[in-house]
Amino acid sequence: MIDIGAAEAWAEALGLAPAPLFGADDREVVGTHVVLLDGGSGSIAMSSCNDEIWHETTPAAWAWSSDIPHHLTITDTKVAVTRWDMPRQPSVYDRSSVERGFERFYAFLINDRLRSNKTVVEHLLNLFRRLRSLSHASGLADSRATDVFGAILAEMIAPEEAKDHPQNFGLKADAFELTAQLDSRGVAATLEEFGCASGSLAALKLYPGLAVRHAAGQLFQEAHFELLRAPSSADLFGLIGMPETAVVTRGGTYFTPPPLARTVVEQAIDAAPELLNQAELTICDPACGSGAFLHETLRALRRSGYDGLVRLIGQDQSASAVSMAEFVLRTSLRDWSPAGGVALTLETGDSLGELGIPEADVVLMNPPFISFGSQSSSQRHQLKEAVGSTGAARGDYSMAFVTRALESLKPGGVLGTLFPASLLSLKAAAEWREMLLNAGEIRFLGSIGEFGLFAHAMVQVACAVIRKKGAKPNSEFTALVTQNDPAATSEALRWLRKTTRKSMPQSITETGWALFPVSTESLSGRTTWRLISPESDRALRAILDMQLPTIG
Repeated sequence: MIDIGAAEAWAEALGLAPAPLFGADDREVVGTHVVLLDGGSGSIAMSSCNDEIWHETTPAAWAWSSDIPHHLTITDTKVAVTRWDMPRQPSVYDRSSVERGFERFYAFLINDRLRSNKTVVEHLLNLFRRLRSLSHASGLADSRATDVFGAILAEMIAPEEAKDHPQNFGLKADAFELTAQLDSRGVAATLEEFGCASGSLAALKLYPGLAVRHAAGQLFQEAHFELLRAPSSADLFGLIGMPETAVVTRGGTYFTPPPLARTVVEQAIDAAPELLNQAELTICDPACGSGAFLHETLRALRRSGYDGLVRLIGQDQSASAVSMAEFVLRTSLRDWSPAGGVALTLETGDSLGELGIPEADVVLMNPPFISFGSQSSSQRHQLKEAVGSTGAARGDYSMAFVTRALESLKPGGVLGTLFPASLLSLKAAAEWREMLLNAGEIRFLGSIGEFGLFAHAMVQVACAVIRKKGAKPNSEFTALVTQNDPAATSEALRWLRKTTRKSMPQSITETGWALFPVSTESLSGRTTWRLISPESDRALRAILDMQLPTIG
């Protein structure tokens, strides 16, 4: 029987990633408080204590502020489940009965859906819009809206520290000079309004530290999207509008879903565990956006117990994205850094141009996806320079990033990357795929069929973990295939984490997803790397064995 009061037991049994719920700036109650992170919809917040705290709305406020559906309070005899959209209606169960039906209980949590769209991400996006409007009214450049947003959040989290040591939050030197230019009454009214949830959920206090700690990836990516898509001019009432384009294609700028970033980071570390024995680690994201990969890297290194020096390098062409990444990562470092410390370097510029991709032990990235027909002349030149051959040079722009990233790896280093799923079968990418085999060792290859994984776009994405070739290559790698189903993708990513901690089984095939080993040699010379599950492969072979007539 599983001890459900221990976060490690949940993590081991269910394939969840534990992280502390609270940090340096939050007041804790007595007990142990964690978040257990899933691949998507199954994350939970959990407190092990002897106080029946579910009689108050505080646990629901913790969950809401962390953008997590449920909070569990686990005492010696009881388990209370609180959903943030029903803060005054907890469900209380006998602890021993939950422990006996542990898997069923977790399945119940996953299927117990929220009935409110008033998430903390949307709440803080509305705060961003309000501050952007106030900035516009004060004559500030729209590009400084992110600096104002960061300064206000920092002041909400730790007022004295933010003012005295703005560098702890990655704020620019003039950040509070900017906020001083805003209408003071407007700022005061805004902070009062956004200090708690709205409408029927007004009893939920906002814990800004929890929001930044656990929801920053989605929040800042959405804020960056609004800067790119929403009009910078105000309307008749002095307010900045919503984005003009609700749905866009997967273009040069796009944002990484935190659960997928978490998975790629974990798979990259698992591909070269000896890196954790090094005194120093250099980790680079050459298309860092608002820092999702680097943020998840810090979390993963904390879970692994790494205590050396970490050099984190982030690069992006968007100054606003780099500003957001600085805030997210500096705030994370207030909670934890290894004994050896963290050297953080964030730069604005072109990683395929003037900046280049620096030498690193690990490169993690979600590069721009741009088809050949949509590329600028300079991007086509960069692609051709990177991949060389005529056929591959008409491929997707992301191929250049992957090629340059592999070149930048130190011996034994690891690349974890997303790229368009079409590159698994695109004819123009055939030579590029062979190059990947020659330059590195495939350790993980995934094809994510869920269109809804990326907000604002209909896109199928692939992900790969490639280790720079060493002396003893592995004969097999792990493959993952999911269909267009959010629940299936979430479950698949959780099972991937669960199986990574153990030996890889022959295969796992469930409705909507499959996880299985693939021979590395089988990729060589293949016209396509399109992954099919063992179940589908058996069905195709059975049809072929029937010797039915074929077409073409």
